Amino acid sequence: MTTRRRFIQGASATSILGLGMVPGFAQNRSDTVKLVIGFAPGGTADAIARRVADRLRGQLATNVVVENKVGAGGQIAITTVKDSPGDGNTLLMTPSSCLAIYPFTYPNKLPYKVSDLAPVSTVGFFD
Repeated sequence: MTTRRRFIQGASATSILGLGMVPGFAQNRSDTVKLVIGFAPGGTADAIARRVADRLRGQLATNVVVENKVGAGGQIAITTVKDSPGDGNTLLMTPSSCLAIYPFTYPNKLPYKVSDLAPVSTVGFFD
């Protein structure tokens, strides 16, 4: 039997988008990549994003910039990434709630669809 806690844990474990991407053979290495997160600087999400950005610097791009787009529970950050060019230079790091729970909570009010984004990697999960 699936409980609410198990559902949220499973959604968290499978839906966190993160980074760990290395450039493909056909892609050129970029000078600057933006890593967009939907939460305030100084928080846990920001600290994790900055550590991921440090690891990606040099492998993915010369510079990896963490950009905080605060508001609406992460929806502004997702909309920013959705509206950016699809060249791979703008990446999103978000918790699972924005992609797994919000579409069911706000079915007609979201400015994005889950299919607008492509998952790259899981950064981490809590059990």
